[in-house]
Amino acid sequence: MLEGIVAGAGLAALNGLGAWWTIHWTFDKSFQTFLKVFMGGVLLRLALVGIGTFLLLWYTSIHKMAYTGALIITFIIFQIVEIVFVLKRLKREKESRAGRPNPE
Repeated sequence: MLEGIVAGAGLAALNGLGAWWTIHWTFDKSFQTFLKVFMGGVLLRLALVGIGTFLLLWYTSIHKMAYTGALIITFIIFQIVEIVFVLKRLKREKESRAGRPNPE
């Protein structure tokens, strides 16, 4: 069961790391570039998570409920962190364009 939890959380963490890298790399690019790379990255990461999940559940004896639960919970946590990160960056960007000092 522990293997399922570790595998689910690990795959979600890799997905979150990919999202963070994509946002970090494209944040200073044009909005059109950001959208293309970010949306393409979402599709690619979704496909990789699906393929990884299929391979793990089909070819191993990993505990399916533990894996699925850990994947979903960790995925949601990383999504919340990702949204907060993007919103903070957007707020700082907006404040720097307005010429106001950034309190953070």
